[in-house]
Parts: sequence; structure tokens; C-alpha cells
Amino acid sequence: MVQYRADMDKAPITGWVRVSAVDTLADVDELPIVDASAQPPGTIIPAGEAVATATVTANKLNLRLGPGMDQIIIGQLTAGQTVDVIGRSDNSEWLQVKSDNGQVGWAAASWMTLSIPVENLPIVGKATTAVPRPSKTASALQGHIVFMESPGGPIYLMNADGSGLHQVSTGLDPTFNADGSKIALTRWTNPRGIWVLNVADGSQRQVLGAEQIRSPSWSPDGNAIVYEHPTMAWECRDTPLGCYTDQEIYDFFGGNECKDFGIWGYYCISDFPPKGIHFQYGLREINLTNEQIDDLPVPPFAYAPRYHPHKPEVMVLLPDGIGVVAKDANASPGKLIQGGALGAPVYSPDGRYIYVSKKSGDHWDIWRYNEDGSNPVALTRPPGLRDRAIHNVAPAVSPDGQHVIFLTNREGDGSKWKLWIMNNDGSNQHPLAPQALANIHFQFSFGRERILDWR
Repeated sequence: MVQYRADMDKAPITGWVRVSAVDTLADVDELPIVDASAQPPGTIIPAGEAVATATVTANKLNLRLGPGMDQIIIGQLTAGQTVDVIGRSDNSEWLQVKSDNGQVGWAAASWMTLSIPVENLPIVGKATTAVPRPSKTASALQGHIVFMESPGGPIYLMNADGSGLHQVSTGLDPTFNADGSKIALTRWTNPRGIWVLNVADGSQRQVLGAEQIRSPSWSPDGNAIVYEHPTMAWECRDTPLGCYTDQEIYDFFGGNECKDFGIWGYYCISDFPPKGIHFQYGLREINLTNEQIDDLPVPPFAYAPRYHPHKPEVMVLLPDGIGVVAKDANASPGKLIQGGALGAPVYSPDGRYIYVSKKSGDHWDIWRYNEDGSNPVALTRPPGLRDRAIHNVAPAVSPDGQHVIFLTNREGDGSKWKLWIMNNDGSNQHPLAPQALANIHFQFSFGRERILDWR
């Protein structure tokens, strides 16, 4: 059921279209069911009637498309402004209001004074998130947060409350050791390799010189670092079916340089342009005491290693899911989580949970699993109705395990990534240190990059 406005000077026309005939920026199953028999063709459906008034108590209060922090901001209300109230959300934390200029939207009930008790309002919407009620103020958050602005670009360090922001290095995939006193990172520019930064004085030293390595992770005792390293490189060609080597295309062509595909055309291997060098990655561990380097028993294309906080195990990202390899056994990784389109996973500090970004449909969200890969819980999700893909990626967990920070593009036009924080159950999602990070321009490519870490 849609509304179409052919003339901006006239009321919209309401009608029905086939779902398969339109691109729907919504999760269709979450849309309310409307009785078609109750709506004659061409019926104009007015906005709900006002049943109360409310006065804004905040200096500025966002007006959103729907009842949730993940909904698009469509306007603002100001202190002292009086609005008509149409109804409330199912959790009574959001009010649907109409401003004096006729704009209808949703605003947080906690920042308005109602003319009648909130429970007397009709329920006219289902909340997608609660209104933020910080269980811990920003000033009470403990530890340090390290992040890279872009792959190979500036690396910053700040206190968890947003204070003390400063650049400490450049490179890729910064990560803390267990006590937060050191940061490991990699560089692809000279001098290339793994570097260790001392948080106390900012000093840095190279612990390994190597090409194209990334994703360092500290062992729990701080005596070793596991990392990705390229084990093979090859050039592929860009075909309509994907990127394939000359040999793979030759085999597909039945052992010929060219092949006639009838109505699809006649193609030769040379018709497909080279796409570039592709790498196959394995995992290695360097012992920082004696500089011994050992290979981990993982299959080709193993990425983003992460030590378990308390066990001799390394969690790895695989093309078809997440696995774990035991350090004291010469065996391939056991599978924890099945499925592709996953980001770099992280453990909670106690090792009980795994947090990872996962793609579903047109969007990425943060998911939490038990340590063994069971009980998946989506901690974030986009609004059911949206005008673009909304993503939540790159989780990092607080030292006490109570909070998760992540990148999201839910604000504005979606072109800018911002740092947000939530409780470990997905509640109370809100921006982290927006003023301190106002001039940070995060870049994220939906790869396996590890943008953030918190200790």
C-alpha cells in the first residue's frame, strides 16, 4: 500500500502495487498489515488525529521518521515548543507528534511534558530502539580506545570518555595487548612489518620486517603475536562470473583460448582485462622473546586471527564462517559459525562471547554469539523502512565486557561513518564522544579490517 503525489499542490493518492514490481527500502515482513477491503480505491488516508499536546523541555530535540534512534532525522524541535501528540510507541518511550508547521514525526517522550498521562495515549507504532538512558556516564567509562582513521592512515588513541584524543602512529589494524600497555600494528610502507607501540611514552619499535602482513593479535601472556601473511599471489581476469586466472578460464573454455557462446558472443581469454594481484593468506605466530616464527595449521584464506583471552586457541575468519584452531594440536580449525559475509570477529574479555559484523540482505549488523558459536543475537538492526542501506560494523568490547563500540553510517546521508556505543545486549545505542571525534573521517571498505580496539 503506497501513497503517490503526482502534484505537490494536491493530496496524495493511496493505492496498491505489486511488491515484486518495486525496489522496497524496507523489511517487508515488518510492515503493518492493512485490510485492503477497508480502503476503497483512491482513498486519502489522513494522519492520525491529535489526542493531546506536549511541550519540549530539551534545547533541541530530534524529530525522527520512526520511533527509534536508528530512524532518520527529519527535523528538530526546540525548547518551549508545543506540539500536537498523535500517539505513543509500544514501549511508551516515543511520541508521534505534529509540529506547528504540519510536520509529523517521532520524538523522545522523556524530553517532553505531556498534557495527559502517557498511558492514556493510543499505541500507533512499534519502537525499533529504546530512548538512550546511559547506565554509565561517558566520564565513568574506563580504559583507552585505539582506532585507525583509514587503512594505512593515522592511528589515534583516546580515553574511553572521549578525552585525550591524539595521533600516535600510522598503519593498519591496531590492537592492544591484554593489559593495554602496548599496541601492535602493521605497516605496508617502509619500513614494512609489525610494530609495537608503548602507550606510556609513545615509543615504537619494529618486531618483524615483512611484506603485506596484517591483523596482528597478542597472546594472553603478551609474549607472542599471531598475524596474517601472504602465502601465494596471482593475477586474475575480470569476467562476468568473477575473477579467474588464465588457467581457470582456459579450463572453462574446454582447453581452448577462445569459445563461442552463441547468442552471448565469442570470447577469448585476452578479452577479459587483468584485475590485479590477489593474495592467499595464512597465519603465523612470532615469539617476541626468541623471534621464532611458526605457521599455524589453517587452510588457505584464513584471516583476522584473535587469541582466546584464556585458552591456547586462536579464532580465525574463514571464507565460509569462523573457526578456532588449538595452538597445542596440529589440526585444522573447528567450525564455530557457519556462513560468509562476516567481518573480523572479537572475543569479550572473559571469552564467553564472540562479537562480529554480519551481512544480511542490503545491510551489515553487529551480532553476538556464545563462545561455541551458539545462540546468535542481532544487537543492531536497521529500521524497517529506510531510504538507503544502513550498516553497523567493526565491534570492539570494553574491558569490563559491559559495552560495545562500533562504526555506523545511520546518521545523515550515510556517507559518513561515526563511532557509537551500546550496552552488550544491544540496548542504549548512542554516539560516543561526538564532539571529540567531529573531525575524524573514518573509512570502511567492508573487508576484514580491524578499525577499533578497547582496553
